[in-house]
Amino acid sequence: MGVKKVLLMLLITLISISFTWSNSGTSVFEKYPTSIGGFFGEIGGMGLSYQKWLYPLGFEISGGLTYVPPDSIQAPEEFFTYNLGFQIMYTIIANDITDWLSGNLYSFGGFIHYGYLYISGTSKTPVYASDLGVGAGFGIETVLLKHFSFPLEFGLDTIWTLGNLYPKKAGFFAQGGFRYRF
Repeated sequence: MGVKKVLLMLLITLISISFTWSNSGTSVFEKYPTSIGGFFGEIGGMGLSYQKWLYPLGFEISGGLTYVPPDSIQAPEEFFTYNLGFQIMYTIIANDITDWLSGNLYSFGGFIHYGYLYISGTSKTPVYASDLGVGAGFGIETVLLKHFSFPLEFGLDTIWTLGNLYPKKAGFFAQGGFRYRF
């Protein structure tokens, strides 16, 4: 999917949320401020995710582990990776559009730490490297049936390999996930 299509989807969602204002009292986001599930993102982390809203502020922590045995299809070397991401969010607008559909537009900033441990197949020498990333942007959370959360976030980030002067990556990113709100 191209960047233009992603930005068009973001614009349509933002317009939809902004034109639907609800005065129904407590929103889903205040009634069910905690969520748990999975998230996949360059800054937000990849793996299990926990989110808590202290309306209008919120925070999220996500992380995961990966192990690939030697001589597998994915890599000729044995390696282990981990990541831990943390984000702080601020609600711009949150609405219960209908009884079964709610929307939340928010800004966020966060950082992530990646670690890589490679064990070379020939020398069996472990090699460790790590990256640190920071980023910020805007997120859209759609909640179905008051509990099923689908966050989608867009922003700009920079990721450095620790010890290097220049960034490994800098630019636009998109991330998202699925969570259960309670």
